[in-house]
Amino acid sequence: MKSFVARAHHKLGRTADFGIIFSAMTLAAPLAHAEGDVQRGARAFRMCLACHSLEPGRHMTGPSLDKLFARHSESLRMAPRLAALVPLAVFLAVGVFLAIGLTLNPREVPSPLIRKSSQ
Repeated sequence: MKSFVARAHHKLGRTADFGIIFSAMTLAAPLAHAEGDVQRGARAFRMCLACHSLEPGRHMTGPSLDKLFARHSESLRMAPRLAALVPLAVFLAVGVFLAIGLTLNPREVPSPLIRKSSQ
């Protein structure tokens, strides 16, 4: 039996992943913007560059972010529709909180790449 995460990802597909994640981030943007710190944001974005490239077609551990800003306006247009159609559980399923956790405190987020020995 597939997990909820696997079923949600299969149903939505990779195209919707970005829209949903960006929508969740957009909904939280006013709070983040109100208390924003440019230098802290730059440091956080440098962490993204460890896995993502800004060059077209250069995919590393994560996908290229070259068209991130081109998709910005479309995602903003779709955000209210997606928020109305998609239950909160799907936001969790596509990894919004995992991405936030990895950015804020990567040592506390379990990684499928690191296998811990059972004691």
